[in-house]
Amino acid sequence: MKIKKLFLVIALLAIFSSYYASAYDFECPENWSPATVEFGPDANGCSWVVSFCYICQIFYGGNITGYIRIMNTAPSELSKSQGCSFPEDPGWLMDELLEFYGNQCTIPACSTVYCQNIIQEFPLCWQWWIMGNYYHGKYVYYKWLEACPGGGYCQIVRKICYDYVTGQYDLDCQDWVTTYQIINLNCQTEEIPKPPDPDPPFIGTRIETECYKRYTCP
Repeated sequence: MKIKKLFLVIALLAIFSSYYASAYDFECPENWSPATVEFGPDANGCSWVVSFCYICQIFYGGNITGYIRIMNTAPSELSKSQGCSFPEDPGWLMDELLEFYGNQCTIPACSTVYCQNIIQEFPLCWQWWIMGNYYHGKYVYYKWLEACPGGGYCQIVRKICYDYVTGQYDLDCQDWVTTYQIINLNCQTEEIPKPPDPDPPFIGTRIETECYKRYTCP
């Protein structure tokens, strides 16, 4: 009996692992670097595992530009059990990614006459995921939102430099005005509410809804 129970536990862990890993499968354009980093906690005390592609310098729109494209974001394992939802304002994550980019790439000092063009792309389309488990004779479900890879982005274009005196980034270098543009939107615009518990019940992890446009692009 103990052997059968152990086999069941191992099988369930394998199922969880395979579904969990699939959430972070992504490919970057040629010569870009992939990264998966846990950021947080956010304002709600939740941490997020973010998969993204970046390149320090690319010739784009006639300028040498840095580029960061978020491919997926999901709550950490602990945050899933806390029922975390990604904050309504994703600005905190854009700041975290900018800090990451600054540690990996060269950003000109504000004391020079140069600015670094940088583009950040944040996913607009998200979908509900659900994880089911069985505890003490009843089914328990955790539900959260993940970004839909390829569902469309809000493209944010900035000119930045780094102020070594204050230790801060100037996001409007040379009085540049940040621009926003929707790129390749490919999901429904009507909001999809948190889904009910499944019937029949299940154990495992799966996508529960279609993608929908959760964020605007200012």
